[in-house]
Amino acid sequence: MDEMLGLDFVPIKALCSSLVKVLRRKGKIAEAFSLVNKLGKLGIIPNLFSYNALMNPLCKEGKLDEAVLLFRKMRKKGLVPNDITYSILVDSMSKNGKLDVALILLGKMAEEGVKSTVYPYTSLINGCCRSGILNKAESLFDEMINKGLTPTVVTYTSLIDGYCKERNMREAFRIYHMMSERGVSPNIHTFTVLIGGLCHANIMVEADKLFQEMLEKNVIPNEITYNVMIDGYCRIGNTVRGFELLDEMIEKGLIPSTHTYRPLISGLCSTGRVSESKDFIDGLQKEDNKLNDICFTTLIDGYCKE
Repeated sequence: MDEMLGLDFVPIKALCSSLVKVLRRKGKIAEAFSLVNKLGKLGIIPNLFSYNALMNPLCKEGKLDEAVLLFRKMRKKGLVPNDITYSILVDSMSKNGKLDVALILLGKMAEEGVKSTVYPYTSLINGCCRSGILNKAESLFDEMINKGLTPTVVTYTSLIDGYCKERNMREAFRIYHMMSERGVSPNIHTFTVLIGGLCHANIMVEADKLFQEMLEKNVIPNEITYNVMIDGYCRIGNTVRGFELLDEMIEKGLIPSTHTYRPLISGLCSTGRVSESKDFIDGLQKEDNKLNDICFTTLIDGYCKE
């Protein structure tokens, strides 16, 4: 590109945009910005795709101020942001807790006649749920449906997760049944979130029922699902079932981690079987399993309570 400019050749927009895309894919964001600025001085404006492509990595890296600056610069050059531009910004603002800014951006989409999609709404609903603002999340959910948008499994799961964190399992299951009635199939994350909510509420009979329902629906549990179940059973002192689940996940080729072992160690200690907990840890270390400080602290605490 520098050689072309040095010879007074003016590249076409398509070529410029392709170069920006290549640089972004290679992670050379600084070079991509430099190219955009250099072309801007020559009166060559990369297309909207190029700006979106630059904005996305900035947002993923948490450089929100730079992303907003790029957004403003793009508008000054006469480019009109589309639904992708807004979705990128709304998602980033929502993930970083800047819900007020995300809501303003969603409003601007409507003001400027940019057709809404499910993505910015889902991002905002997820952000509201993570911040514990469930009433706003429900309001946005109703708003998107009124606009004719169809919630995805991610939208429903975000609401379910929000209610589970609030220990409101009644509302969590209301959303779960709603998504099923509307033909949206729950995925592994949906089931894991619900099972986790039941485990934290010590409702293990229902957690096990849901675990079995998940299997019947051919949704395969992952490491996180098993970790949640193991933790739930160990919380109520049923380490036998906890170790059965450990064996089961290993048989299925899943790899246990510290998050798997910690509740088992804690469960043994809390039921007065500290020596068994010590033997379990020794066995894990002999097999070169990595344990964090919490595992050892739990064991020490168990000895102190004996």
